[in-house]
Amino acid sequence: MQEMVARLATNLKAKQNREIDKSLEYLRGLIDKNEWNKNKILFVDADGVDYSFTGLVAMRLSSEYQKPCLLIRKSKDNTFAGSGRNYGNQIENLRDYLLETGFFEFASGHPSAMGIGIKIENIKPAIEKINEQLKDINFGEFIHYIDFVINVENLTIDIIKEMNELYDYYGNGIEESLVLVENIPVNTNEIEVTGKLEDTWKVIYNNEIQFIKFKNNENDIILKARKNDWSGENLKINAICKMSINEYGGVSTPQCIIVDYEVVE
Repeated sequence: MQEMVARLATNLKAKQNREIDKSLEYLRGLIDKNEWNKNKILFVDADGVDYSFTGLVAMRLSSEYQKPCLLIRKSKDNTFAGSGRNYGNQIENLRDYLLETGFFEFASGHPSAMGIGIKIENIKPAIEKINEQLKDINFGEFIHYIDFVINVENLTIDIIKEMNELYDYYGNGIEESLVLVENIPVNTNEIEVTGKLEDTWKVIYNNEIQFIKFKNNENDIILKARKNDWSGENLKINAICKMSINEYGGVSTPQCIIVDYEVVE
């Protein structure tokens, strides 16, 4: 009986991860198409995303785009409602900040993870006011608090699977775990550049673990190395990562989503 329950729980978790990954892929396309990432706080239309995953998807988007995220959908009485997630420490209390703009109907819950509501006619003026107020803030620049350090040679798929099991506990003030992975070898010939804007890169370590960094600017060191050096230069990086199992197209891929990195060789 216990084995059956455990198997059902594992299957349910895998199904949930697949749905979240599908939602993220869909929303990335919308964000690119509508250039929503140009805003200081990411406002995203969640229509088409399973309501039960709204908070988790908002958290993943805020981490990926390195800024606070508001994932909202049409509700009632001309109101859009959904979930907000903070990022970094430039805004100490996102909930109160949103209320202080004067445009939100409500923002309730934890200071960094809250339910929100806003009238449709207030979305554009809210974005404009927030962009002006936060114009000097770079959300990508802050201190990372890591949970542990590991050399890439000691990193295994089992470790990533164990980290992936923690996803159910994140949210409501519990931040996603960060791991510093040291001495990751990167050969410029083996870097794969993806995304509509060709601003995402990934490398495979030991033919089994994927390291990926989303939404980089033109000054990203790895992207520049890939563009300018076709001779196969060998680099080494230390990377702060979030670990997960990516379920997509029936394939499970252990991955380390890079939040920040430095070239050490």
